[in-house]
Amino acid sequence: MRRLVSHSIMLVILVTAISACKHANNSGYPIILLVPRSGAQSALGLQIDRARIIVEQELRDANDNAVSIHEVDTTSQPTVARAEAERALDHYHAKFLVGSILSGETRNFLQSVLSKNVVVLANGSSDPTIRTLPYRHTGDGFFRNWPPDDAEGRAMAEFVHFIEQKKTLAVFCADDAYARALTHTFVQRFRELGGSANDPQIYSTSETSFESILARVDASRADGYYIVGLPRDLAGMYNTIRRTPGGKNTLIFTAVSAETSEFKALVNQPLNSLFYTSPSSDLTSSQYFRFKEAYKKQFKGDDPDIVASITYDALHIAINAVERSGNDPDRAKSYLYSMPPYPGTTGPTKFDGMGDVISKPVAIHFYENGLSRLATTPSFGGPAK
Repeated sequence: MRRLVSHSIMLVILVTAISACKHANNSGYPIILLVPRSGAQSALGLQIDRARIIVEQELRDANDNAVSIHEVDTTSQPTVARAEAERALDHYHAKFLVGSILSGETRNFLQSVLSKNVVVLANGSSDPTIRTLPYRHTGDGFFRNWPPDDAEGRAMAEFVHFIEQKKTLAVFCADDAYARALTHTFVQRFRELGGSANDPQIYSTSETSFESILARVDASRADGYYIVGLPRDLAGMYNTIRRTPGGKNTLIFTAVSAETSEFKALVNQPLNSLFYTSPSSDLTSSQYFRFKEAYKKQFKGDDPDIVASITYDALHIAINAVERSGNDPDRAKSYLYSMPPYPGTTGPTKFDGMGDVISKPVAIHFYENGLSRLATTPSFGGPAK
């Protein structure tokens, strides 16, 4: 009897171990997806998560079990992002990581993750200084399918110069690596072209009252605003400007946060005279149409925003790399550096030797009566000189 009980216990232990092993492997090559599902940037995390849901449904429909996606919450904090990324990579024995959308998170974990010979494809992290971090080198395995901020900042500066309507701008930016880098590039290029701009006024991303921030600059001496922030604080700045005397139709120039679902949900003033940069993409393409229809069907008629779209493309690029390389990181790198432009929902994606996307120009959009429209202009935002 004692021997039977002993054998039963051993059987339970064995079954449990096998189950745990299957859970860890999840019957496919693992891809780690970093997502700010909680914390200050959880609205971005929601869109990333939705992109994952669509991709996983597509894999199921195709009976493709070659990969498994494991979502990890960064809680919108760089130190947590690093700890959770390293934990997940070790737990799943993964060699491919998608994320982070946030430059601050990527800067915190990138060196340690690359040292493990893990391939990183960021669905954002557009801070151009990531390119020149001291441990970075050509072919190191870091990629991002979002145009870097030095291209985006130059594009908007050249656009403002092109329309010749605004020569003096009041400049503000959130205290965030992405916002600072983009604003620095814009101001530098805008001044080179003869425009006038104050040194950027930095404010905290946790601000909820913006009157005193805007009062730092004499708006009567400016022809408009250039503001870069994350969706929540950008919406607060926009609402405050529109409520001020004379601010109803003032031109405001900004960046891609103005295209996010979170920004549009938080704006309580009419969306007009607001120009913003974003990756150029063909919204009439078959790739975008299929994704949009799947998204609307899955999420009660909602349209995908740029965060969901860029993540959807990043996941598909990662899946292609993992499947074609047999989860070998060196072969995955070779594939990504040499692949032809990937025809995604956000336009073609091709990488240079430092992993920056070189096939995706920057577009200028503007809001008119609440609707986003494409500004018809010459091409802007080429490589920084």
